[in-house]
Amino acid sequence: MFDLIFFVGLSLLAVTGGVLRYRHSLHRRRTLRRSTNLLSDEMIAQIEHHGWIRIDEQDEPLDLKRIREEEKRFWNEAAWDGPEPL
Repeated sequence: MFDLIFFVGLSLLAVTGGVLRYRHSLHRRRTLRRSTNLLSDEMIAQIEHHGWIRIDEQDEPLDLKRIREEEKRFWNEAAWDGPEPL
């Protein structure tokens, strides 16, 4: 009797593991299928040639001078003496 219960329990664990593994592989395949459409061969060639790619035409390039100025302003204006009084 114990052998039968042990065999049924072990079988249930094996089937559950198989189902979970199958679902995980389906999810992984769907994710990979979606992510492969992000870059085309032309985009990869542009990255190899120029070293960068512009995906959204409305994106503005970063203004490094303005970023440096804002960073300086932040560090200079902040009080770093200690915790603020309550």
